Amino acid sequence: MQVQLQCSESNPPACEARNSWFPAGDAGVGSTMPTGAKRRETVNHQVRQVPAVQSKEELSGKMGDWIDALGSDEEQRRKSEERHTQSQFHRADVIGQKKDALWASLMAVINRDVEKFRTMFKGRRSVEVTTVSALGVRLFKSPYPTVLMDAEISPNGTSIKVSYSRTFNQISPMERVDETFELTVDRSDNLVIAHNGRVFPNLDSVSRFLLEPVFKVD
Repeated sequence: MQVQLQCSESNPPACEARNSWFPAGDAGVGSTMPTGAKRRETVNHQVRQVPAVQSKEELSGKMGDWIDALGSDEEQRRKSEERHTQSQFHRADVIGQKKDALWASLMAVINRDVEKFRTMFKGRRSVEVTTVSALGVRLFKSPYPTVLMDAEISPNGTSIKVSYSRTFNQISPMERVDETFELTVDRSDNLVIAHNGRVFPNLDSVSRFLLEPVFKVD
C-alpha cells in the first residue's frame, strides 16, 4: 500500500519533506517534471561527462611514451655492456703484452732492496731469493722468526698471488697469510699494480709493501 503526502498550505510537513528530496527548480512543489524524467536527465548528464572514445592514433602516442623510454633504457644498457666488454678485452691485451716487462722491473727493485737489507743486517739476518718460474719468486728470511714468501703472477695474468708463511720458533706452528695484488691498466695504457683497489704510485712502493712482512724484525 502506498501513502501519498499531499503538499498544501494546510499540510506544511509534507511540503518540507517533498522539497528536501527535490531542490528548488526540480520536481518539487510547483514543478511539473515527473520524478522519472528527472532521474533520466541526471543519468544523461552523467553520461555526457564521460570522455569520448580515444582514437587509435591518440592511444598509440600515449602508449609509445613509456615504451619508448623502456627501449631507450635497454639500448643504453646494451651500449654500456659493449663498452665494458671492449674495455675488458683491451685490458687483457695490454696485460698480455706488458706483464713480462713489469715483472722484470719489479724483480729488479726487489733484488735491490734485498741487497740493501743483507748489507744492513749482515751477520744477523739472512735472505735467500730463488726464481721459481718465469713470473714467480721465493724469498726466505732466517733465523727465527723465519718467513717464507712466494709471489707469482697468476696464470690468467690478472693478479699477483702472494703468500707469507711465518714460523716463530722450532715448536710453534707455521702461520700463513695470503694476499692478492691486481694488475690493471691506467688511462695511458700503462700496466700498474693495485691492492684492494689502491693503485701503487711506483714499483718502489710495491716492493716495500711486499718485503716489509719478510724483513720486519720482531
